[in-house]
Amino acid sequence: MTGIPKKKEKLAFLETYFYKNQSFFFLIALAFFSYAMFYYVQNKNLERNSKLEKMLIVDKSCNAGSKSVSSIKVTRNGKTYSVQLPYSKCLELNIWGKVGLYYNEKYDYYYLPGLLRIYLIRVVVTALVLILLVLPLEVFI
Repeated sequence: MTGIPKKKEKLAFLETYFYKNQSFFFLIALAFFSYAMFYYVQNKNLERNSKLEKMLIVDKSCNAGSKSVSSIKVTRNGKTYSVQLPYSKCLELNIWGKVGLYYNEKYDYYYLPGLLRIYLIRVVVTALVLILLVLPLEVFI
């Protein structure tokens, strides 16, 4: 019989070739990809179009663990901002020292220059995960 397949035939096809939770994992990966792409684009534009501001570091937290994040805190107009950075960069900075940062006025956050490569790696890795999740399960068997 030619024509449009019936609903049960479509479901049987999907169940045969795709893992039952594959769409859920795809949505999770899509959220991570969107997050990574957003910050990559924002920070790339900041580095290209913004002026570097010298800010006074009021606190820092350097964590070497893989699950923890290193950060510094700076103050502007009475508001404290937390800026995430790699552990190696954190060790180089001193409390009450000055650091050059870019300020994103639209989304109200500071960005440490030179970390664009990290955001690009996040975009590439999550894009690869998305591509793998689009492929049917049979490709890997």
